[in-house]
Order: sequence, then C-alpha cells, then structure tokens
Amino acid sequence: MAGRRSDRRTTRRPAPEPAALDRSAPEAQPSKLELDSAFAADAPTGRIPVIVKVAEDEYVPAGVEVRARISARLFTAQVDTGDLPRLEHDSRVVSVSVAKPIRPV
Repeated sequence: MAGRRSDRRTTRRPAPEPAALDRSAPEAQPSKLELDSAFAADAPTGRIPVIVKVAEDEYVPAGVEVRARISARLFTAQVDTGDLPRLEHDSRVVSVSVAKPIRPV
C-alpha cells in the first residue's frame, strides 16, 4: 500500500575497533623481485642478468648496467646480487626478474 512505512527495523552494526581504523601500519606489499625457487635456494653472488621494468621512461637505477632496451620502461641489465634489496625498495622500479638463458632445442 502506498504511503505506509515498513515495519522492518534496521539494526546497527557495532563501530569498528579503533585499531581497525589505524592506517599508519603499512600493508604488506608483494615483492618486486621475481625469483624462481631454484634461484632463491642457490642464489649466486656477483653480477647476474635481469629484466627490469620501471615506472618512468628511460629511468635506470644506480648500479644497474643496461644491456639492451626493450622499450622506454623495460630493459635487460646486469646487477650485483647485493643490489637486489635496494631495487626492491626503489619506488620507480616496478619489477626485477632474473633472466634465464635461452637454450637451443
């Protein structure tokens, strides 16, 4: 019937706990380093070949030796394994993948 109010009552949800509203704790970010399990288990030392994707055209992080450009934001490079954690925390680096050699079939 038109004009009648519903007899249903709405229930309020309890307010979230203050800790749930705390946005100061950083959320866990996925790793930018794409390392396969074989690499992680037997990580080499020294310089390794990688594929680097960056967020800014022509950006090359310090300590990275460009081997070949694929595009303005994607290139192959050589990096020291000790620099991998620094690359992971670089805000302009999107991802770093360990390059795998291409073997003839």
